[in-house]
Amino acid sequence: QTDEPGGELTPSTTIDQRAVQQLALFTEPNVDGNTLIGYDLRPRFLHTRASKVLKLSEYEDRGDKLFELEDGTVYAIQPAVLDRGKTKVAIFPGTRESLVEEAIVGFGKQGEFNPATGRAGYVYDSSGLKVFFTLYQLYSTMAKSKKQYNYRELYEALRVLKQAGHYTGTQQDFGDGKLRQADGYGSYISDLVFVDHDTPDEESVKVDKFICVYLNREATKLILDGKYKLYDEELSMEMKSPIARYLYKKMIQQMPYNPDNIASAMMVLKQNAIILQSG
Repeated sequence: QTDEPGGELTPSTTIDQRAVQQLALFTEPNVDGNTLIGYDLRPRFLHTRASKVLKLSEYEDRGDKLFELEDGTVYAIQPAVLDRGKTKVAIFPGTRESLVEEAIVGFGKQGEFNPATGRAGYVYDSSGLKVFFTLYQLYSTMAKSKKQYNYRELYEALRVLKQAGHYTGTQQDFGDGKLRQADGYGSYISDLVFVDHDTPDEESVKVDKFICVYLNREATKLILDGKYKLYDEELSMEMKSPIARYLYKKMIQQMPYNPDNIASAMMVLKQNAIILQSG
């Protein structure tokens, strides 16, 4: 903030009270969960049976995964480039990463994070919206939903969420006859850091580090603006089909809620469009 035009910018430690109220609603204990309007319905993950992992040379030949929907909107998914042993590979975010993202949102709705208790939760300050949890908590949440991933796989999924990107917009020919994305990509999470726990010997917290995930700016803004609807992320994670999870969020976001006459609610779906939109 600055006191006058052209003045020096200084960090603001004041938190918008409206944002605090939204966060309280976002983590109200009596609600089921949260789905971000629009953001959660984009084709941001690949759920095909084909491998999500390519050799770097293969990815350089093929490029990003592109989706063009019926309305002409173009989406693209960019992989994370990581080391597996001595080999660099391109890993596209898939079902594993989508489930981890849901678990992170579930951790955030548990309330404000308190390192003394070790319970997962969120922190909102001048640096943005962050979610704290342990790798064991992530493993347990996934196992509870019958999604079996070991610690190495879950840590890799977090790195993919940090480095991979998604894009929506138009394509542009830069002079070589090839269509490319004209704008930048947004990562799924802005940052991933490990935070030391000062007193790991406490009986209640048997861990010396917490994982801190910074939600990306778009997701943070949607949460603070109240652009989400309630859903049960545990139920969603238990669904075996990614298409079923997509339809669950789509119906909650787009179907009118009429508690007095549920039978009157109707949504027309196109099979091929849904398969494409869900990734």
